[in-house]
Amino acid sequence: MSKSAKRIYTELNVINIENSKNPNSKKFIIDQTPFNNDDSQPPTITTDEHTEYYIVIGRILPTSNIYNRSAFRIKLKFPMTYPFKPPEVQMLTQIYHPNIGPEGK
Repeated sequence: MSKSAKRIYTELNVINIENSKNPNSKKFIIDQTPFNNDDSQPPTITTDEHTEYYIVIGRILPTSNIYNRSAFRIKLKFPMTYPFKPPEVQMLTQIYHPNIGPEGK
């Protein structure tokens, strides 16, 4: 596993640990990752070597009054050179926000 994949895997585990500590204050739920979910084996990547990104799909659960009644699906595309290049973020749930364009980016 590459260094960037290990870093992404570690950061996703931190999110899962925080969510399990206090399930009532979840802020991000991970729905899909490029890693296997079998705890009995070391993590493996389910992407092929021609892939340019590690894709993570999840849901943001806002706490602010305007948005706190819904969950917003989000897609994170981590480049193979992560953390030296930032991930691309795309909202899959349509949302009206001044910092988000019509295509969700």
